[in-house]
Amino acid sequence: MRRDKPVAEAATICIGTLPLRVRLNVTSMCTAKMLRFWKTRTAPSKAEAQTTRPLVHVVLFQFKAQLTLEQRKECCSQMLRLKDKCLHPTSSRPYIRSSVGGLDSSIEQRQDGITHAFVVEFDSVEDRDYYVQRDPMHKAFVESMLPKLEKAQIIDFSPGVF
Repeated sequence: MRRDKPVAEAATICIGTLPLRVRLNVTSMCTAKMLRFWKTRTAPSKAEAQTTRPLVHVVLFQFKAQLTLEQRKECCSQMLRLKDKCLHPTSSRPYIRSSVGGLDSSIEQRQDGITHAFVVEFDSVEDRDYYVQRDPMHKAFVESMLPKLEKAQIIDFSPGVF
């Protein structure tokens, strides 16, 4: 079988080598499962989509010019450490799904002074809301960062919600 053939065609070739009775059984089972799935599937409401989908929190920094490279690196390390330091209010466990960041490397010349970017992922809007509004570790981090930043931009989104 060639690697560039579509999966459906490859599946047809594999199933096509089975006896007719087996092929009919497989086809009817798959069709029945698909029909049951689509019959019972309903689109989530906008409110459900917002609370059940992961939420991506994008943070962009422009540090003040007088900060040294080491000071900037320490600020970035502190931002990334929030993933393990921020604890859920009821479970007392870390609740940030993932956190990555780095120095700008774009060639598009549209940074408008922004030099560092971070992407933080939460399991829900509620987790993000707690992080932004009440988490003591995050609040302390924000307070420590304000005097070091020339500019910060933040945008949040749920993947696939437009």
